[in-house]
Amino acid sequence: MERKKYTRDDLITLSEAAKLLGLNCFRRVNALVKNGKLRAYKIPLYEKKFVARDEVNALLEPEEVNYGS
Repeated sequence: MERKKYTRDDLITLSEAAKLLGLNCFRRVNALVKNGKLRAYKIPLYEKKFVARDEVNALLEPEEVNYGS
């Protein structure tokens, strides 16, 4: 993933990301961060972790699946 500068408006909480991805809790988004599928960001004066909205949306884009030959 390329390094990009994000503003606060570009970032969402793990709970918001879970809702966008259709997951039932933020812990599953945290697992995506730990597995390297998403990058987590910290903002000064906030205790929560954030993820980039465009990185979350990229996970929602369909991929072509090839079944055999």
